[in-house]
Amino acid sequence: MERNDEILGRLERISHIVSHSWDTSVSIPYFRGSGKYVKMDMGQRKSDRLDTERLFRRGCFRLSIDTNDSGAPPTEAQRTAWQRVLERGDALWDELMQNMLAEYKRQRPARVRAWRQTFGNRSFRWVLPEVNRFEDMKKLVRPYMIYMSRPDHHESPVIDVMFLSRWFNGLHARIVDGRFHSFRRNVMRGRPDDLPPEIHHRELGPLAWHKDRWYGITSCEPLREYIQSAYHTARLINEPEDYRNPNSRLPYDLARGEFTLTIASPAEKAPTPKQASALKKFKAREAESIAKIVAAIFAQYVRMREKWLDKYFMLFEEELPPLQSPGELAQVMRLDSINITSGNSPRVELDFDCTWDSWLRVVWKYRNSFKIRNEARRKPLKKRRGRRR
Repeated sequence: MERNDEILGRLERISHIVSHSWDTSVSIPYFRGSGKYVKMDMGQRKSDRLDTERLFRRGCFRLSIDTNDSGAPPTEAQRTAWQRVLERGDALWDELMQNMLAEYKRQRPARVRAWRQTFGNRSFRWVLPEVNRFEDMKKLVRPYMIYMSRPDHHESPVIDVMFLSRWFNGLHARIVDGRFHSFRRNVMRGRPDDLPPEIHHRELGPLAWHKDRWYGITSCEPLREYIQSAYHTARLINEPEDYRNPNSRLPYDLARGEFTLTIASPAEKAPTPKQASALKKFKAREAESIAKIVAAIFAQYVRMREKWLDKYFMLFEEELPPLQSPGELAQVMRLDSINITSGNSPRVELDFDCTWDSWLRVVWKYRNSFKIRNEARRKPLKKRRGRRR
């Protein structure tokens, strides 16, 4: 099904398994020739007029407008949202690239450390060069698709500009009312850790609600450099075909020194003073507490490493390297989230992603006591991959 629109042009109806959209091609000459350092092939479909590569060579991009399954045309709010993009023109894209440059500079030190731990200086000047002008930033990224959401609760549609990039492959820029709004923290739209905030808590910051808890962000400076680099090091050695054109795979939040914060609230009530106080008490002893937690996990690692190598057959040996000090755990684990439980005596829980355990939970209690819970979600298989000891 096709139709013509005065603002959006020639539209083609696309039906997916769980969604429906009107798709068209839009011209953005601003990005013509961008992505000089992006060596990623999106593939070609010769018969598809909306083929990503063919469009890019003409300075055009695919615009996908989300609709319901009734076959109705794009809403007036969606048409207006794109009209505002057209009216701002290059000023909008300059604004977006200025913000991208600032974000790149913020994340680059952490990404450089992670890159050199895994790849050394391989392809470094193409992936994470020092950049000071947003004109040069255009060499590191290239848009490949634009997505427009349906209006929600009388709010303006959100326009996602999706970029290919080797410094963070999954970079999505959000545009609202014709202006740059933010970058997505998570590639998957609708993830609870990337929903728009519903409340701004005085102590806990902006929070979004999803199911039975509030989601926000927090920092944890002592664990900022725990990036689990051994995971990629092991695959670079044992599965080199997957790293022919490597890109920086450090998660967005981790590169910013931020972590997901969750606050349990089954009744969708605002976080209680006791929950805010629990986090405050943990933060007051954060450095001391983290040092003791890391030391305890290190002792467990040294004691259990040989057994884990025998038990978890899917692990490469490089994912469980011999370690000499607690600080070296930075190679094999990273903090995933900090959680505050509900009830009269809320606890602080730290969830870690480790090479040997995809969900290691540390339950912290006031006065610096804690307990380690090994969920051990990995299942032993019949044959170990990679090099034997």
